Amino acid sequence: MTEQHNTQTKNSWGAFKAMVKRDLLVQLRDKWEFVFRVAMLPFMLILLYGYILPRIGLVSNEFPNQMFPGIVGMSILVTGIHGTAIPLTMDFNVSREIEDRLMAPVNVGVVALAKMCVGIIEAWIGGLIVLPLSLIFMGNSLDLTLTLQGGGCYLWLYC
Repeated sequence: MTEQHNTQTKNSWGAFKAMVKRDLLVQLRDKWEFVFRVAMLPFMLILLYGYILPRIGLVSNEFPNQMFPGIVGMSILVTGIHGTAIPLTMDFNVSREIEDRLMAPVNVGVVALAKMCVGIIEAWIGGLIVLPLSLIFMGNSLDLTLTLQGGGCYLWLYC
C-alpha cells in the first residue's frame, strides 16, 4: 500500500511540475501580452493619481505615498485572479486543453493546484513590474525610507 502511495505521489508531483512548467512557458511566449495585461491598470492609476493630479494641485503631494501600497497590493491581487482565470477560460476555448488535463492519470486537485500556483507566480511577477513603474512616475513624491523605530514597531507587532 505504501509503495503504491509513493508511486502515486511521485506521479502527481511530476505531473504538477510539468503543468506549471508548460503554463509558464506559454506565458513566456506571450510575454508582451502578459506585461500589457499586468501593467495597464496600475500604470493608469500611477499616472493619474501619482503624477498628474499632484502636479496640477488637485491632491496633496502626500497622496502618492498613501496610495502606493494600495496600488502594489491591488496589482498583485488582480494579476493573481487574472493569472488563474484567463488561462483557465482559454483552456475551455477552442483547444479544449482542459479536457486533456482532466483526463490525465492524476487527481483533479493536482490540475487545480497547478493552475493556482501559476497564478501566484504571475501575481508576484506583476508586483515586480509595478514597482519600477511607480518609481519612474512617482519617484519624487514617494518616501520609501524605513526607520529603525518603524521597523521595530513592525517586529513588535509580529512577535
